[in-house]
Amino acid sequence: MGLHVDPYMQRLVRRIKGDDRIILISDQFVCDGPVPAGYEDATDIHFDFAGEIAGSGLTLDIACANFMVHTGCSVVDAFKFASLNPSEVLGLKKQGSIREGNYADIIMVDDKFNIKKVIFRGESI
Repeated sequence: MGLHVDPYMQRLVRRIKGDDRIILISDQFVCDGPVPAGYEDATDIHFDFAGEIAGSGLTLDIACANFMVHTGCSVVDAFKFASLNPSEVLGLKKQGSIREGNYADIIMVDDKFNIKKVIFRGESI
């Protein structure tokens, strides 16, 4: 629904910052309160016992899918924003891209960013 960052703001930030400076994150938080009217379709937020927003239910695959919908970026761009860009900022030299010598951590998705297969350290899980 674009509650955390309005879709217009997402497009503006991407245009101003450029694709090398965008990082997608997940701020998943679990809380099981009642869902207030008007938020029935919001699957990426959680509510407290009073029906107030308590935190995010956003996972990184959904963050990528949302960013694709809201900005028109490609699956390749979304992967870059969720893997390569963060690993470079954090100085993680063996993660974030597929290269000889890197960890064999790979996620395979379809064009809607539904996870189809996960390979962790070279093993299918």
